[in-house]
Amino acid sequence: MNIMTTSPSELPRWLTLGLPVALGIFIALLALLWPSSIRVWFAGALGLLENLQVLALAAALFVAVKALMSPLFRSSRFKAAWLGMFALGLIYILGEEISWGQHYFGWGTPEWYQAINDQQETNLHNTSDWLDQKPRAILEFAIYFSGLVYPLLAHYGRLGWLARLPAWVWPTRACLPVALLVLFVQLLDKTPLGDMAQGIGLRLSEVREFYVYFFLYLYLFSLWRRRHQLNS
Repeated sequence: MNIMTTSPSELPRWLTLGLPVALGIFIALLALLWPSSIRVWFAGALGLLENLQVLALAAALFVAVKALMSPLFRSSRFKAAWLGMFALGLIYILGEEISWGQHYFGWGTPEWYQAINDQQETNLHNTSDWLDQKPRAILEFAIYFSGLVYPLLAHYGRLGWLARLPAWVWPTRACLPVALLVLFVQLLDKTPLGDMAQGIGLRLSEVREFYVYFFLYLYLFSLWRRRHQLNS
């Protein structure tokens, strides 16, 4: 099955397009019309965006674990390993986003760990670029390539050696709008609007992060919805 075609099991447009675009418009309207509300709604580790990120990651992890428990995926070592990789990665990202529970339960950070953690939190990603920026850059590159470049290559018949990989590995058209939003917000953040948003307390990098996590959820949910159609 061509990943760019619509199938009965594909995700609804309200989820893949309507919801993420509506969120972006909502944030933009708040920033333009009620800028003072941004610091109220989005400030701190328990702000709206932070909680939406956690929700998207938790939903993605739930789908990954549910798929791993299905005989349709466990019967193939490659599919099981693929989903297992996502599940482990999501556990790490989710744990890091909530500082492994510190954001919700409020325990203190030992003094010896505060000295090596940029934010004085009980997580790893604030201790080294190799546990934060670099993995994040790799993940975003994977989204751009699989969600934007690959569909173009497939459309023009220029896949080359990529055609050897199973078609189910690649995101379907359901993930395309969110991949575009990730790119759009990243580019927007490099303009003067990014500085203006920062000035009222809105970090566009946090908006982009939510879309990255939502992309992972849509990708895994799409795999689950198409499970009976996937070839080994």
